[in-house]
Amino acid sequence: MLYDDTSVSAIIKGLSGDSDVSHVTPDDASDFKEEYIIKLESMNEFLKTELDDKNNQIQSLQTILSQQQQLLLYKQQKIQNYLKKIQRLKNGGNGGNKITF
Repeated sequence: MLYDDTSVSAIIKGLSGDSDVSHVTPDDASDFKEEYIIKLESMNEFLKTELDDKNNQIQSLQTILSQQQQLLLYKQQKIQNYLKKIQRLKNGGNGGNKITF
């Protein structure tokens, strides 16, 4: 550790606007550390939850993207099939009667 408990207490009191650090005890620093650890754990849980939410959103978006790609491929295949039928009809593939457009 870079600072001992008394130094940490003095820094905390100084940052809080209390310029009289003569009454700072190691217990004050210990209490601050415990509160700080609790806050960090709480933040960590919040960030885990946020990360899980974002991962779920990404998964949902990937599913939607995959569905859209499949739909696009299906539509492209349908269009190609229609174009082939039209070409066959133009070339007389309807029993010998050529269709002109």
